[in-house]
Amino acid sequence: MKERILSQIKKGDIVVRSKQYLYVRMVGTAALAILALGFSILICNFIFFSLFAEHRAPLLGYGPPGYVLFIQFFPWPLLIADIMLLVFLRYLLRTFQFTYRNPLLYFVIGFLVLVGFGGILVNQTTGFNRRVEFEAHRGHLPPPVGRFFDDAHRAPPARPW
Repeated sequence: MKERILSQIKKGDIVVRSKQYLYVRMVGTAALAILALGFSILICNFIFFSLFAEHRAPLLGYGPPGYVLFIQFFPWPLLIADIMLLVFLRYLLRTFQFTYRNPLLYFVIGFLVLVGFGGILVNQTTGFNRRVEFEAHRGHLPPPVGRFFDDAHRAPPARPW
């Protein structure tokens, strides 16, 4: 095995990199993973905030008609953005031992639990949402974020029936 690897290195099939390159790559990957995780927690926080600020969460207590309305009014673009972050994070972490040895399902479940718990924690224990909503109403936030928080208390659409 050792001779085969050394012969592949000599042929140029395998590129040898320095330890510094590997350390920089590992630190960069960890920093991007932490940023993706933090951004994902903020997205999850806003999903919970919008569900309660727009009074959509109580719809679940009305049985099947409430389920349909809840699904209809759920902030799907934010959930899709969060799932895309999950895919990006999985792509970043694909070379680390703890991700390639474990099934993808474990990673997804662990990520969702961590992000869900973090989003609920930010939503319930900090004044972050109130401060950001106040700044959004004053027009001091960039367009995508400001629009989400500014629309959080808009009236629900009229009934179709």
